[in-house]
Amino acid sequence: MKNWKTIHEDIVFEAFPYVKVVKQTVELPNGEIVEDYFQAHLARFVVTVPILENGKILTIRQYKHGIVMLPQ
Repeated sequence: MKNWKTIHEDIVFEAFPYVKVVKQTVELPNGEIVEDYFQAHLARFVVTVPILENGKILTIRQYKHGIVMLPQ
């Protein structure tokens, strides 16, 4: 499998050290150029899934203020 080639990259948003969003112009292995490929760089994090002795999965219900979908 061939890698994509990054031709150009601009930082769109950065909140160091948590997240950085970049807009890239990339060349695909077939030669096609994609001029608006967005990539999110996130800080490292860990997700754990506690499984109880009875086989049930322990979960926490919580609210997170996330992304907003804009109307088209």
